[in-house]
Amino acid sequence: MADSIYSHRAVFLDRDGTINIEVDYLKNIKDLRLIRDAAKAISFLNQNKIKVIIVTNQSGISRGLFSIDDLENVHNELKRRLRRKGAYIDAIYYCPHHPDEECLCRKPKDGMFRQAAKDFDLKLNKCYVIGDKLTDIKVANNISAMGILVRTGYGRLEQNKLREGDIEPAHIAEDLCDAVKWIIKNINRGKND
Repeated sequence: MADSIYSHRAVFLDRDGTINIEVDYLKNIKDLRLIRDAAKAISFLNQNKIKVIIVTNQSGISRGLFSIDDLENVHNELKRRLRRKGAYIDAIYYCPHHPDEECLCRKPKDGMFRQAAKDFDLKLNKCYVIGDKLTDIKVANNISAMGILVRTGYGRLEQNKLREGDIEPAHIAEDLCDAVKWIIKNINRGKND
């Protein structure tokens, strides 16, 4: 069977500020709130058979602010809420390390993305990275993917930094739903092949 235009692709999503409302160090499910239309956007990717993978830095673990069990509880609740709205996540990768540690997984390093590529037979240059921070755009550039900055979470503040630096997103979107619409149009036009 021939590959479809969506084969070997994934959309990598940052979690906080992209899918759910940003709260400093989300550690409790009572503080978890989805951003409007985030589930709808993820469902649209699911319908198009595009892998949806969360890739998130979670240094709160190494800082002692919450445990891996707390993080797993938040992720399970996030998946449950998305499922209730007809959406699902294919996988979640997280970096538990402190920014001062020399790990290979903390964004903007590409360890989690390379592992996901291996796990799901992805071609990273056909993938997209969506997030509300410039680290998400940097990692997209590092893996030859297309980076999309959303204006939710820290996105508007981060967008102001674009004038100062040399980081260039492929697209700036109002929110995840806007970003996903752009991705589908982009793929259907034969871009990023």
